[in-house]
Parts: sequence; structure tokens; C-alpha cells
Amino acid sequence: MTGLVRMTKRQLIRGWCEQLGGVHEDWAVEEALVNAVRLPVFIGGMQPSAMELRNCTLIALTHGKRIVQFGREKQKA
Repeated sequence: MTGLVRMTKRQLIRGWCEQLGGVHEDWAVEEALVNAVRLPVFIGGMQPSAMELRNCTLIALTHGKRIVQFGREKQKA
């Protein structure tokens, strides 16, 4: 498989974490993930897969901060 691939956000995040480092690293890497990571296309200086992972991370951090703030406010009440 070469060229563009179709992956859901879940597949991209899971593959990145499981196969390219993170919690653990698999010995085998799916060809679709390799193609997504090696895609020679850049948008604003970033590969689309890296941009998607960055966006998901920013969303998770933003909502995580809101949850922590909500919990702190509830403790004060």
C-alpha cells in the first residue's frame, strides 16, 4: 500500500501510541500508519498526521483543564 491512506482519528492515535512509542511499542507497524507518517505533504510546515495529532492533543488539554477547574470550583462550594 502506497500513497494516501484513510484512517480515523482513533486509528491514527492508537497506531501512533501502540506502534511508534507511547505506552508501549509494537514490534510490527501497520503499513497504513507508516504511509501516513511518511507522507511527503506539508501544510503550514507540518505533515497532516502530525497536525491531526497536535489538534487532538490541544482539544484534550483544553477540555481537561476545564474539568479540573470545574472540580476545583465544586470543592470550594
